[in-house]
Order: sequence, then structure tokens, then C-alpha cells
Amino acid sequence: MIKHIVIVTSYYAPAWAYGGPPVVLSTLAKELVRQGYKVSVITTDVLDEKRNKVLEERIDGVDVYRYPTISNTLAYRFKFFYSPTANRASNIVKTGDYILFSDLRSIFNLQLYNLVSHDNVSYGIFPFGQVSYDQGVKKVIKRIFDTWWVRDFVNGASHVFCQTEHERKGVCKHFGIKTSKAKLLYLPVQLPKKIDYKVMRKDKREKMILFVGRLNQLKGVDLLIKSAIPIIKKDLHVRLVIVGRDDGEEGNLRELIPDDLKNRIMFTGPLYGKDVENLYKKAWCFAITPRFYEETSMAALEALSHGVPVVATREADVPHLEEYKAGFIVDNKPEVIGQAIQRVLDWQVNDPHVVRKRTISFVKDKFFSSHIAKQLIVYLKNV
Repeated sequence: MIKHIVIVTSYYAPAWAYGGPPVVLSTLAKELVRQGYKVSVITTDVLDEKRNKVLEERIDGVDVYRYPTISNTLAYRFKFFYSPTANRASNIVKTGDYILFSDLRSIFNLQLYNLVSHDNVSYGIFPFGQVSYDQGVKKVIKRIFDTWWVRDFVNGASHVFCQTEHERKGVCKHFGIKTSKAKLLYLPVQLPKKIDYKVMRKDKREKMILFVGRLNQLKGVDLLIKSAIPIIKKDLHVRLVIVGRDDGEEGNLRELIPDDLKNRIMFTGPLYGKDVENLYKKAWCFAITPRFYEETSMAALEALSHGVPVVATREADVPHLEEYKAGFIVDNKPEVIGQAIQRVLDWQVNDPHVVRKRTISFVKDKFFSSHIAKQLIVYLKNV
């Protein structure tokens, strides 16, 4: 019988600078506690460019234990999460009935996996869009990791929890596991505490297209800018707001913007919490256009939870999105992306209340955190 779930992750709340996984894991952990399970998190002390100085605390009923990395700079810049003291977490691991690992190829996972494999504890893995290989040096490093230990890590798991059918098929093919082991589990989303279906845009003349994510070549922000430029030129009320930390791509992106549009295509840098929520509330369309498969974007789901339709390329698929008329999944071609964005803007002009209801109903039906946590427990009870 499962009573105590231990989550192993290189980053956890409030390390929002590391993107979707900390949001997903903290949402899921909070919901599991609410449903009566004891949850402990083993993680590192990463926060952003600074370390988290609080090494033990309770967040929303979840016990969080942080172990310092050998270098916060290596963690933040290169995702190298090695903690010299990680083995001290062995007592926490031993008390767990089931272990949930976040990510595939983290050094921190390897350190804790060695503890789990010795004690024969059942565990599952969230790949979080990391099945496919990158390009160049990263591709070589991932191949080495897979040969060294990741293949054994995946094959030894009782479950691999996948966000989309694409990820599910990919993990089975890549690691040679049975389809029955790869379980479809959508990302959990918490709806805003107060939903006002009659809310109106603060400024009907401002049609905001919003992107939230890292400014990285793989994210395809250049495709988004190219697709938005014709729309912005045609309609003086449209602007594109790009939110996220610079991974070395911002300079190249700025060069794509014509001089007369520089005040309507804006970069805010990274924003978290209420700052980014305020933009979700104002946005007319959320767009994410990666050229590399990363599966469902947590930022896209958060936008949807605020009533904002989404345009995403197939590399960032949101299951059932088009079925609910909550947005579009398209090929990563600027002209196709632009057509989809224009259709969403037209939706908002014609009937924003209906659009808002559709998107929020979509999240409630398919991604609501309590439903996702219950589905996870169903899987775990069948170990």
C-alpha cells in the first residue's frame, strides 16, 4: 500500500527559473498531500542565479530537503546538478513507498538512483520532453549518458509517465520498453481561485500575442516573430510580448525586428508569479513555436487556465486543444503560424466570453490537478 511518495528532482519550488518541471511537480505534490498522501521532495539548492539558502522546509504540506550543488553557476548555466552530499538522502528514500524521478539524464538522478536500485524500491520517471536528442555536443553527451546508465534507469522503472502520445511512442522506441510501462499522464494545472467568465480586456484596442519561455534557438522564437510581423504591420493594435530568460539568443531575435516595430515587439526578461499572471490575463493569444520536440508547454496550459487560446507547433502538442476549439496545433512554418494566430485574434474580437469559457472548460476537463493526481495514484496502485 502506498502512503509515502518521494519526489527526486534537480529543481523544485520556488526555482521557477528552471521552467515547467518545478511548477508541475509542486502542483502535483500539493494535490497528492490534499488527497491524503505523505510527500517528500529530495532536490538541490538551486533557485536562479542565486542559491536557495533554506535547505529544509515544508511547502503546502510537502517536506522539502535540499542538498547543495557543487556549483550553482554550473547548474544554472549548464544544468549540471551534482551534489556532494546527496547520499545523505538515503534515509528519506528508504521510508518511501514509491519514488518519482523528474527528468531522464540528470547527474542528481544518478546519485539517487544508486540508492533506490540497491534497496529495490519501485519508482517511476517523468521524462519532461527529454527523450529526443539535441544537436551537436549535447547529442553526444546524451548518447553517452544513455549508454552509461539511463537505459538501465528507464528499464528498471515500473512506469514512465508521458505527456503526449508522441512522447509515449518515443520513449518506447528509444529505450525499448513495453507500451504497457509507458503511461499517458497529462500535466496538472491549478485553475485561478476566482474565475470571472464575464471579465473584459482592460484595453479592447490592445491585442497582445504572448510568449513565455527561454530565449533559445530550439524554442523557435524567431519563427514566432516572423509570423507575427505581418499581423502587427496590418493591425496597429497588435503587439507581441516575449517573456523569458536569455539563453544567448535575444540579440539575434532583436535583429529580426524592423525599426518601426521595435516598440510593438517587446522583450521583458524573465517574469514569475503575479507578474506573468497579469500578462496572461491581458493576452489575446498565447503562442509557442519550438522546432525541437519538447511536448506540452506548462506555460501554454497556464495561459489556457486564464482563458487564453493557444497556438502551438506540433513539437509542443497540447492534446485535445483543437477538439475544444481552444486553439490550434500547426506546422512550424511562419505563414501557417501567422494564419492560426490571426484566427485566434478574430475569435477574440467576435466573442471573447465564449472563447474564455471554452479554454477554461478544456483545462477543467483534461488537465485539472485533482484529476491528474487521482490518475497517477491509480497507476501506482497497480505496481
